[in-house]
Amino acid sequence: MTADRQFAEVVADLLRPSVVEAVVGEVRQALEAQAERMATPPRLLSVKEVADIAGVHSETIRRKIKRGELPAVTSLGNHLRIRPADLDQFLTPEQGKNDEKK
Repeated sequence: MTADRQFAEVVADLLRPSVVEAVVGEVRQALEAQAERMATPPRLLSVKEVADIAGVHSETIRRKIKRGELPAVTSLGNHLRIRPADLDQFLTPEQGKNDEKK
C-alpha cells in the first residue's frame, strides 16, 4: 500500500460522521464553557474584605495599595477593589526572601 493510499484511508476514517460529531461536540462544550467564564466578571474584593482576610486594619491595606505593594483597581464609584489573585500573591511569601534576612 502506498503512502498516499494510507493517508487517504486515515483521512477517510477521521471524516466518518461519528468522529466528526464527537469532535464538534467537544468543541461546542469548550466554547460554551469559555463563553460562560467570559460572561461572569471576576469577583473583586473590597479593602475591608482584604483586611479581614489578612487579619490587619483596613488602613494598613490602603497604605499597601498606595505604596504599590498591593495592586488594586478603582471601581466606578471610586472604591478600591483587589483581585483575589493579587491578594494571594501578596499574602504568599516570596521564595528566597527569608534566606536573605538571615
